Amino acid sequence: MVTTLSEDVFNAAYAAPHKWGTWLFPFSAPLSPAPKRKTLRTEVIPSQVWTFDQLIGAVSVNVNIRMTVIALSSGVLWAYAPIAPTEECVRLVKELEAIHGNLAYIVLPTYAVEHKQYLGAFSRSFPDAEVWVAPYQWSFPLNLPISWLGLFPREARVLPEDGGALPWAGELQHATLGPIELGLGPFVEVAFFHAPSGTLLLTDSLVGISAEAPDICMDSPEGLLYHARRDASEPIEDTPSFRSKGWAKTVLFALFVAPRQVELVSPAAAIRDWAQSPAFPAPDSFFPFRWSTDDWEESFAAVRQTFFVPPLLRVFIFNRGPDQVLGWVSELKQWNFTRVIPAHFDAIDA
Repeated sequence: MVTTLSEDVFNAAYAAPHKWGTWLFPFSAPLSPAPKRKTLRTEVIPSQVWTFDQLIGAVSVNVNIRMTVIALSSGVLWAYAPIAPTEECVRLVKELEAIHGNLAYIVLPTYAVEHKQYLGAFSRSFPDAEVWVAPYQWSFPLNLPISWLGLFPREARVLPEDGGALPWAGELQHATLGPIELGLGPFVEVAFFHAPSGTLLLTDSLVGISAEAPDICMDSPEGLLYHARRDASEPIEDTPSFRSKGWAKTVLFALFVAPRQVELVSPAAAIRDWAQSPAFPAPDSFFPFRWSTDDWEESFAAVRQTFFVPPLLRVFIFNRGPDQVLGWVSELKQWNFTRVIPAHFDAIDA
């Protein structure tokens, strides 16, 4: 599904085995829905741009996380925002390698843990690829060197401010947002523009919301079905309408964390409701929420099939460096992009 992007709205937004594959280190990925996960590869532009989607989430609020792979004219592949290197994921990349050349470059464009957690393992799956990372990396509670996070003994190279000397300079340009100081460490995101395809790559700074769940969420709908309920007493039904309702509520949870329509149920009441649930004692029948009103549909309608800066970034991060954000957007506007591929939710056609 595609959301339409116009320059005016773009300006406004910033102005203010198993058939899937097994992630062997789920303990290192606290945001993961499960150690087993499917990878969905989509050809965005024939023989040039592909996306690889998996699920990521917490408390069954599962959304897609995306890596983008580009075939360069030099006969090699370039990857943006690596994901979990399951057997399926690695196989899908190697299928492209057999046709378009080896994966030569892996780029981590952010400091964010949901993306950084996969860098080491993914890089080890492609030991001949150069690893490039966004500047100003940090980790918590121990601020370890990036090479210690699964890369050692290989070193990661830091993306410079000026990309003119980079090996892909003839096709890819980049612009860095940050550092925006957050206290523990800075926010940083690196956008890339692939001129031959007119594609702008972003990580978390912009999202597009489709009316229906992405295919990867539909393929593993447990989270959608879990959140579709009004309360614990409502039975789960795997129907198209129930999945659509679950997607709408998942989006509201993911974007706003605590939608105003949701009431947290007390522990005692949650256990009581769980015991009375038709699916008791199944763990997924424990539902410590209650949707108190039905106007969540209006809230979802306000964000679907549009794009915007995620509220958490706008409120807690971008307002700390408004001049940096506007300067970054001015750089992006100089690129003649025709589509935006963020690392979550929907792709956006300009």
